[in-house]
Amino acid sequence: MKLPQNIIGLVSCLSLALAGQAAMVTTLDWQFSVAGNPSTPTPNGTVNTSPLGVASTTSNPSGGAAAATFSGQTVGLTYYFGQPPIQPDYGSAKGTYEMGGGQLALTLQSTAAASLNYTLTVIQFTQGSFPLDGAMTFSVAGANYGGRTTLDNSGSAGSWVQDSWSWSGVNIGAGTVSLVITPTTSGGDLWFDEVKFGITGDLVAAVPEPIYTQAMAAVGLLAMGICSWRRRKVPGTTQVG
Repeated sequence: MKLPQNIIGLVSCLSLALAGQAAMVTTLDWQFSVAGNPSTPTPNGTVNTSPLGVASTTSNPSGGAAAATFSGQTVGLTYYFGQPPIQPDYGSAKGTYEMGGGQLALTLQSTAAASLNYTLTVIQFTQGSFPLDGAMTFSVAGANYGGRTTLDNSGSAGSWVQDSWSWSGVNIGAGTVSLVITPTTSGGDLWFDEVKFGITGDLVAAVPEPIYTQAMAAVGLLAMGICSWRRRKVPGTTQVG
């Protein structure tokens, strides 16, 4: 059977529209020089409950809860705000998180039905050698290093640099978005001024099923059972026991 030309044209237009639809882009930007971002360090790990940063560089269209969590420090987590750790030895950065040999987990409570692309850009302090060699390892395999730009080498102790990485075809399965950063060298340290995490791909906020939903479902099943039992009773009769 030959399809009418108007139907063929409509299908073609829909295909072109879908093909040209831009993928969702999420950018989570933690700028540690911004007051209140991150929150005060605690022994149990420090969590940013929202990616504050600068509004123009932060976009979270899926609405999933985002967090940057520092934990597992072997030396002790230190946050310097408003001035470099030791001025002028460490240059002009105004907000620094010293990881202390622990890890930084970047998470977004959103799921994806298809694979995603990641980008990561960090501004960090490095001395080029242990313990601040600037080398880091990631929980997601397949990182492609994009290179380094020196931003500030005015300090006598080292330089502030910007490093970037990218990932293609990341499959998170039934889980949510997550990228964990650790120092490559055992016992090494990382000092961050900014961490920017980008995700390209369609995301949906993960909403945990409330307990009351399960309870309401049980009540509904019970009500259905009662109605079914009442329908089976014969009208006008009395049960004698």
